[in-house]
Amino acid sequence: MNRIKVILFLFLGAGLFLTSCTKEEDENYFAKLDPRGAVAVISDVSGFFDITNPDAQNISFTLSTKGETVNSIEVFKSVRGGEEFSIGTFSSFPAEVVVSFSEVLGGTGLSADDMNPGDQATFRTVVNAASGSYPGQSVSFDFSCSSDLAGMMDVTTVGWCDGSPVFTGTAELVETGAGTYVAADMSFGAYEVCYGPGSALPEGTLEIQDICNKLSYIGVSQWGEVYQFNSMTVDGSTLTFDWENDYGEAGKTTLTRQDGRDWPNLTF
Repeated sequence: MNRIKVILFLFLGAGLFLTSCTKEEDENYFAKLDPRGAVAVISDVSGFFDITNPDAQNISFTLSTKGETVNSIEVFKSVRGGEEFSIGTFSSFPAEVVVSFSEVLGGTGLSADDMNPGDQATFRTVVNAASGSYPGQSVSFDFSCSSDLAGMMDVTTVGWCDGSPVFTGTAELVETGAGTYVAADMSFGAYEVCYGPGSALPEGTLEIQDICNKLSYIGVSQWGEVYQFNSMTVDGSTLTFDWENDYGEAGKTTLTRQDGRDWPNLTF
């Protein structure tokens, strides 16, 4: 009996010892952790480079930091994937970075006339902290054109069906993003006169995109149909275009702006 008690005492003592050691090691391990490193955080990204009006606006973004104390963040620019140039070093955060059209092209050998829709300028950050330098976030901005086509329209459409009556009504072009627009009925009344009132409408992801006054359809209808323009004319506040889809549906639509503004010199 005494031997059993001794063995049990030793076993319990060993368990307490192991538990105590494990706890002490864990505490010591975490106490000795020495986190290092820092990152640049880019937020409040705004603007694009307007190739039709280089003096119109600037791009901007905000720099902040996470991690250990940051001494400075250096920002580098590159245009169309070309050579990098430093645009400045920032040491107080948050910091707003503002760059004009002429500033982004400075030193690159490029001019506004060299830029095309879809070209990009990229800004890369390098974080300088006490423990070293670290790569930070990057952000890119498009070279494009401003677009202002949204508004209420008077609509006239002739559909593809034989003996189709002319649809007359109204539609609103709603801007869904930079240079992209949608109307509730992307057939502009052609479905109503050819399929009858209450017919299903194209919907889906179908939109009209404006890139530097060149219009195109993007996305597809809810049935997967692809749309295209076949002709387009502008006469002041009136825009007339022929459209069709790959199912064989088509129409000739005239949109007259209710705000009286002239359409830009649109093409397709």
